[in-house]
Amino acid sequence: MIQLISASLSGLLSRLVVGLRERILDSVIQLISASHSGLLSRLVVGLRERILDSVIQLISASHSGLLSRLVVGLRERILDSVIQLISASHSGLLSRLVVGLRERILDSVIQLISASHSGLLSRLVVGLRERILDSVIQLISGSHSGLLSRLAVGLRERILDSVIQLISASHSGLLSRLVVGLRERILDSVIQLISASHSGLLSRLVVGLRERILDSVIQLISASHSGLLSRLVVGLRERILDSVIQLISASHSGLLSRLVVGLRERILDSVIQLISGSHSGLLSRLVVGLRERILDSVIQLISASHSGLLSRLVVGLRERILDSVIQLISASHSGLLSRLVVGLRERILDSVIQLISGSHSGLLSRLVVGLRERILDSVIQLISASHSGLLSRLVVGLRERILDSVIQLISASHSGLLSRLVVGLRERILDSVIQLISGSHSGLLSRLVVGLRERILDSVIQLISASHSGLLSRLVVGLRERILDSVIQLISASHSGLLSRLVVGLRERILDSVIQLISASLSHSGLLSRLVVGLRERILDSVIQLISASHSGLLSRLVVGLRERILDSVIQLISASHSGLLSRLVVGLRERILDSVIQLISASLSLWATV
Repeated sequence: MIQLISASLSGLLSRLVVGLRERILDSVIQLISASHSGLLSRLVVGLRERILDSVIQLISASHSGLLSRLVVGLRERILDSVIQLISASHSGLLSRLVVGLRERILDSVIQLISASHSGLLSRLVVGLRERILDSVIQLISGSHSGLLSRLAVGLRERILDSVIQLISASHSGLLSRLVVGLRERILDSVIQLISASHSGLLSRLVVGLRERILDSVIQLISASHSGLLSRLVVGLRERILDSVIQLISASHSGLLSRLVVGLRERILDSVIQLISGSHSGLLSRLVVGLRERILDSVIQLISASHSGLLSRLVVGLRERILDSVIQLISASHSGLLSRLVVGLRERILDSVIQLISGSHSGLLSRLVVGLRERILDSVIQLISASHSGLLSRLVVGLRERILDSVIQLISASHSGLLSRLVVGLRERILDSVIQLISGSHSGLLSRLVVGLRERILDSVIQLISASHSGLLSRLVVGLRERILDSVIQLISASHSGLLSRLVVGLRERILDSVIQLISASLSHSGLLSRLVVGLRERILDSVIQLISASHSGLLSRLVVGLRERILDSVIQLISASHSGLLSRLVVGLRERILDSVIQLISASLSLWATV
C-alpha cells in the first residue's frame, strides 16, 4: 500500500485516485483520524510511521500539479485530518505526535506557510479556506498554558518564527495579501498575545520566544517607509499601536517593570522615535491618524500621580520620554511648535505646567534632582526667548499658563517650597522673571504690562511687602538682592517714558510698596536693621535720589501723584521717638537723608512759592 501511494509514476497515481475512488487514501484518513488511542499507538509503533510518512511526503510534495490534485480530488481530506490532529484538544495526542512523528507533520505545515512562492501561498489561502493558518492561530492564542509552553519548547519556535517572518516580510504585496486575505487574523493573535493580561503568559513569551514577536512589531512601528506605516494605520485599524499604548499606560507596576527590563526599552524607544521624528509629514500623520493616542499616553505617564511610577520612569527609562517632550517644547522650528499648540490642544505644555505647580513637595523635589532641571529650564528658555513672535504666541495661545504657573511658584506661601526653588533651581526662574522686568526693549515690557495684566510685577510687589519676616530675610540673603535691585533700577531709570508708564500703568504699586516698607511702624528693629545693612542702603538711596532729583517735572509729579508719601515717610523717620533708631539712621546712612532734607529746605523756595 505504501509503495503504491509513494509511486513516482503520475499515471499510476491518477489511476489510484480515479479508479479506486480514493478508497486507499480514505482508509488512511480514517486510520489517521481514528478516535481510538489504542489504534493510533499501534499504527505509530507497528507500521514504523510509514503510512504517516507517505502522507507527509504527499503534503510536502514540490509538484504544484500534485498538490492541486490532492486539494481538489481528495476534497481536502488529508489536510483536514492533519488540521484536526494539530488542533486536537487532547494533550496526550498532541504530545505523542510531537515526540513520535518527530515533528514532521507540523514541519511540513510550517514549510507550506513559509513557502516563498507567492502562487503557492495564494492557493493555500484560497483553496484551503485558511484552515491551516487558522489552526496555527488557534494554537498560538490558546489559553492553555501547558499547551503554549510545550509548543514553544518542543517545536523550537518554528510555528511562531514562520508567523514572524510573514509579519516582517519586506514584500509589500505579501503583507497586503495577508492583511486582506487572512482578515488580519495573524496580527490579531499577535496583538492578543502582547496585550494578554496574564503575567505568566507575557513573561514566558519574553523569555522563550527571545522577544521575536515584539521585535517584529517594533520593526513595523519604526519602519521608515511611509507607505508601510500608512497601510498599517488604515488597514489594521491602529490595533498594533493601540496594544503598545495599552502596554505603556498599563497601571500594573509589575507589568511596566518587566517591560522596561525584559524588552530593553525597545517599545518605548520606538514610540519616542516616532514622537521626536524630524519628518513633519510623519508627525502630522501620527497626530491626525492615531488620534493623539501615543502622546496622550505619554502625558498620562508624565502627570501620573503615583510617585513610584514616576521614579521608575526617571530611573529606568533614562529620562528618554521626558527628554523627547522637552525637545518638542524647545524645538526651534516655529511651524512645529504652532502645530503642537493647536493640534495637541496644549496637552503637553499643560502637563508640564501641572508638574511645575504641583502641590506635592516630594514630587517637585524629585523632579528638581532627577530630571536635572530640564523641564523647568526649557520653560525658562521659552519665557526668555528673544523672538518677539514666539513670546506673543505663547502669551496668546497658551493663555498665559506658563507664566501664571511661574507667578504662582514665586508667590507661593509655603516657605519650604520657596527655599527649595531658590537652592535647587539656582534662581533660574526668578532670574528670568527679573530679566523680563528689566528688559531694555520697550516693546517687550509694554506687552508684559498690558498682556499679562501686571501679574509678574504684582507678585514681586507682594513679595516685597510680605509681612513674614522669615520670607523677606530669605529673599534678601538667597536671591542676592536681585529682585529688589531690579525694582530699584526700574525706579531710578533715567528714561522719563519708562518711569511715567510705571507710575501710570502699575498704579504706583511698586513705589507704594517701597513707601510702606519705609514708613512701616514695625516694632521689629531687626527687620529695619537688616534692610539698612543687607540691602546696603539701596532702597533709601534711590528714594533720596528721587527726592533730590534736579528735574522739576519729575519732582512735581512725585509730590502731586504720590501725595507726598515719600517725604511724609522721611519726616516720620526723622521724628521717630526711638533714640536707637535715630542714631542708627544718622550714623548708618551717613546723614544722607538729613542732607537731602537740608538741601530741600535751603533751596531757593521758588518751587514752594509757586505751589
